[in-house]
Amino acid sequence: MHTCSFCSNAVDQDHGVLGVDVGISHACSSRAAGQVALGLPKPERSSTTVASQARCSFCYMRSAATSALFESRGLHICVDCISLIQREILELPFEAAQLANGIYAFPHALPPNKSLERTREG
Repeated sequence: MHTCSFCSNAVDQDHGVLGVDVGISHACSSRAAGQVALGLPKPERSSTTVASQARCSFCYMRSAATSALFESRGLHICVDCISLIQREILELPFEAAQLANGIYAFPHALPPNKSLERTREG
């Protein structure tokens, strides 16, 4: 059984997405999508720092210099991969607020008064 790289819960094809040596549960991808929809004031680490060398652990294409990345446990997921999971796999709407390029802390809990159901309703 595989585990989510962001929350350590079990992941299989019905409950998450697996990449090469990385996985994300549907709950974690929905938390990240909810955070993207809310927007964030600024990245924790700017795209102009050494952090710009960090790449998405799923697609390996996006870096902190070219995208907003969420980070947890030294792994990253870009907004484009979150969008793909939400739209194509979970078949949920995805709305992104304007985010600056850089690295953001992975949202391990939803903000107060925000639930996954509300996030999915968009």
